[in-house]
Amino acid sequence: MRTITVVIGARETREVLLAWGAAGLVRPFLWWEEEKEGRHWVRRSDQDTEPVPLLDALAAVKYDRVRLLCLQTLTGSESDSGAVALSLRVKGLVERHLGRGQRLSTVGVLVPLTGVAKVPRSVLSNRWDTTAVVVDQDGVDPLHTSREIHTAGDLAAHAALAVATIGGIWPGMDDAPFDDDVAGAGHQEPRVRLVRAHARALRGDGIAAELVRTTLSHRRDPEWVALRAKAVPAADPDGIVERATVEFLDGPGVRVRRTPYTGRGRRPLRITPVQVFRLLGLFVRGRIPELRRELGSVVVDGAHDRVRRFALRLQVEAETGVVVGLDDRNLDTGKLPDLEVTKGTVDLARALLSDVARHARPGGFTAEWTRLRQLAFGLADAGRLPDGCVEPVSGARREVLGPASISPAPPASEKSLREWQDEQPGSLLSGIGTRLFDDANAAKNAFLAALKRLREAAPALSASFTLTKRLWWAWLVICVLAVTGTVGGLVAGFTGRLDWSRAALLAGGSAAGFVVCSAIVMTYGLRLWLSDARGFIRITTEYEDAHRVAEHEAAELIRLTTACGEYQEVAMTIAMVTHSGCDGTAAPTVTPADLAALPRPWAFGVAAAEIAPPTLARLTAIVGGRAFVGGWISALYEGIVAKSMSALKFDRGLAKADPLPDPDTEPAARRALWTDLRKGAAEELLVEEIRAHVIDELPGQRLEELFPTVSPVDGEPTPAISFFTGLRATGETGEGTFNTRYWNAGSGYRAVTNATRVWLPEALGPEHTATSTPIGSPDLAEDPVTAHSARLDATPPIVWSDLALFAREPLADEPPATEIVGDVG
Repeated sequence: MRTITVVIGARETREVLLAWGAAGLVRPFLWWEEEKEGRHWVRRSDQDTEPVPLLDALAAVKYDRVRLLCLQTLTGSESDSGAVALSLRVKGLVERHLGRGQRLSTVGVLVPLTGVAKVPRSVLSNRWDTTAVVVDQDGVDPLHTSREIHTAGDLAAHAALAVATIGGIWPGMDDAPFDDDVAGAGHQEPRVRLVRAHARALRGDGIAAELVRTTLSHRRDPEWVALRAKAVPAADPDGIVERATVEFLDGPGVRVRRTPYTGRGRRPLRITPVQVFRLLGLFVRGRIPELRRELGSVVVDGAHDRVRRFALRLQVEAETGVVVGLDDRNLDTGKLPDLEVTKGTVDLARALLSDVARHARPGGFTAEWTRLRQLAFGLADAGRLPDGCVEPVSGARREVLGPASISPAPPASEKSLREWQDEQPGSLLSGIGTRLFDDANAAKNAFLAALKRLREAAPALSASFTLTKRLWWAWLVICVLAVTGTVGGLVAGFTGRLDWSRAALLAGGSAAGFVVCSAIVMTYGLRLWLSDARGFIRITTEYEDAHRVAEHEAAELIRLTTACGEYQEVAMTIAMVTHSGCDGTAAPTVTPADLAALPRPWAFGVAAAEIAPPTLARLTAIVGGRAFVGGWISALYEGIVAKSMSALKFDRGLAKADPLPDPDTEPAARRALWTDLRKGAAEELLVEEIRAHVIDELPGQRLEELFPTVSPVDGEPTPAISFFTGLRATGETGEGTFNTRYWNAGSGYRAVTNATRVWLPEALGPEHTATSTPIGSPDLAEDPVTAHSARLDATPPIVWSDLALFAREPLADEPPATEIVGDVG
């Protein structure tokens, strides 16, 4: 049931109640501030804000009951202050605006100083449901001697106790004592009840926070955390790290490694008959340069020429041989983070691939980084490892690594990834990062070496062409001789110098000799050319490979520098999640309240308590077993991503049905996640999850188990049960002694029966609360934890004119002494 109390009256009492509220001893309430512009303005006790209209404050929450208290402290000099009329106006306003099922109770609370003999009739109203007159007695409990109320400070504290009890603003107190009491309303003459209140409050500073803090303190103990996950600390963490590094880079993460160019081997010489005849034809015609070019086209595929042309566009320092520009543009000499690679070198690689119409393999390593997270988190929290990685076991239990074996602690300030990795060189992320950076640097070196080789002069088919020219001249001589012999034979035959048989023999021999000699010369020349071609292939194999190496390493350089850039965020993300909670800074802190400085009457006992060490250890083990279960780091990361991406989705104004942004594929989402992690999102979520487990476990804990002993202010330590149940000592119904000062029924004092009602915490158990009204168990997850007991002694309704306090004629403070005549007995 939701209730709210509206208090009209003495401002000195408000300050006392606000101090109690700041210490967590009373629930929020509304205090009437002023009436202006036809509206009533109130201020909520737990909010430091400007006053708000009363109806706005009551409409903000669906309250089942509204309690209106008109508080008046009586010092004997009262005049008609208008408090009664004000309370009736507020009552009428609220009654007109109550919703279905809502109820309003109105109580006038009068708190007199000791010695007040007469009070005006104007401080009473017969339209209040109840009028409670608080007796001017302040004692620790009904068994102690009471003291009188004389000072304004004591009066304010005394009134505050009455308001807290009558108004039902003790935490867990659902029903106030006069919620259903209408004995004083509607009568022609006001009727009042004499009341006296006692209360006890136990304050435990941050029980839930202490449990969270204690659980987080074990986060730095690998053995404790491992046992919670049903695992054991690794006996050889360095060996596990080395094996996991190799398994990841050779398996799930192989794509982030460099793939060196292996070469195609020596290309075999392939020549067609057509090309042979073309070569011979060029030889016959004496076109030696064309023959050279034709043979070059047979030997070289021409692809490296584009790369060589690109290499010739480079600007190189003569002294150092360093590439400093492309065409007329200087290269950026700034180095990429953590790499020996300049930005200009990467731009050069991109320009090369663009020039040869080739593209690097698509970037992005979503699958690899996902598997790396799974590997790192699984090694630390006994979760599942990616395929290809063997789970470390010891006997029947998993072995887990401490955070330091996964990565160095997240840096407190800006630091390069290499410097950060050097802090813990033997960790998993340091080993993987070092190999990744080395691969990128190796790709850069291979790329620049290939460009340097291509800038050198290309091998040329020139060594055998001097001999080719000699062969051609020899063949030409043979041709001349053959022509001479053939023509001479024919002429000799025609002129008759030789007979035709001999002339034919001479001509045919010359022609046959020409054919044979030409075949010998051309065969020798062809063998010479092909031999030179094979030698040229051998010589140019390295040069031909240089252009392929340049293309391949350019693509590798672009891919690996992209991976290095992504790896920095991935590694830091893994480190922040893996090390979350290790430094203890995320543990909640509690500032204990100074209970001794609180203004309070003697009737309000306050005690401080600390959770019992054995109970704290047991609850910590239970909470730790729920928080650090196997796979808890992976679950923590997923929770961080979901929370961060939900906020990003909201900021972007996306529809509810739209998917969440993915930090693995979207750089903007990755930056948002990274920003949240740097702000402590991992620690905050870990504390939230531990606190959630604490809240699940704390309900049902008995007060005597949590707080076996409490320490009352200005008192000796006492059992918690005795502290609360001490108010029941005189809880039976019977004659009251607190009302004799005010009762004036006709002649002298008369005994008036008063009823006693006691509220005790449910957490004490039914054996203690059976004869009392249970008050709600303390919310052990709140800070601070408070538990209350209260007692109210009240008389039946009494006509106000029958009270000495309101008598028309002052009465003596004490009854006349009775003279005893004769012997006793």
